[in-house]
Amino acid sequence: MSLADWIGKEIQLSVRLADKDTPLTPVTLLAVEHNGIWIESEELTQLCLQALAMHASKTPQIFLPLSSVAYVLIGSEEKTALSEKALGV
Repeated sequence: MSLADWIGKEIQLSVRLADKDTPLTPVTLLAVEHNGIWIESEELTQLCLQALAMHASKTPQIFLPLSSVAYVLIGSEEKTALSEKALGV
């Protein structure tokens, strides 16, 4: 599986803002480049604008260098997550 397989779909993303990681945030993956990704997210836009003390009238497309991505969570409705605690492991 490649991140590019998720273009046009929603993924969960955490990025580094002001030396701390944001919580997982739903974003739409728009494009994948060699050194970063293009995304769109109302929630992440608000987090970024708050960190920069700025305002925007609409949700912009955001380029994130891969170095600023803390982690990506890609889910699938076809798969079931198992809990070690629930299984007694």
